[in-house]
Amino acid sequence: MEGEATKRIIAFVSTLLVMTLLYAGCSNTIESPETIIFPIISLKSTGEEINPKYYENGFDFNYDNLPTLELIENEDILEIYSLDDFSKTVVIGEDYYEYTENTGTVYKETYELDKESNNIVSLPINRRGNVKNEQAIYYLANGEARLVFRVILPIGKTG
Repeated sequence: MEGEATKRIIAFVSTLLVMTLLYAGCSNTIESPETIIFPIISLKSTGEEINPKYYENGFDFNYDNLPTLELIENEDILEIYSLDDFSKTVVIGEDYYEYTENTGTVYKETYELDKESNNIVSLPINRRGNVKNEQAIYYLANGEARLVFRVILPIGKTG
């Protein structure tokens, strides 16, 4: 009796596993009408690379979930590389969070940058204050969709 119950359990589990694999295989064969090719974001001094996070219907302002780069020196060059997704000019939004002893201020800037022949867009960045860690949030927009990433500018690593 015990052997028969074990065989039934094994048959049941095997059936569930086969059904799960079939469902996963069938659902992954549908091709998306638009394939998103994410740009590669890096800091010139470190070469560390990240991909921005994609938001289809606008950004949710949850900064902790963003891919992040960290400045090593007081200034660096932010490099954005993409195959051919960028037009000749790329628009990048920046929200820079600077702090004084008593307050924090967000400075919003929009940059229109020309793509270089190697498909890289370069943006010089630098730490602005000297009171506490600062951060900058960067946005690449395409209609309602957003590609978003963050750069941390720590106070302890300034030159």
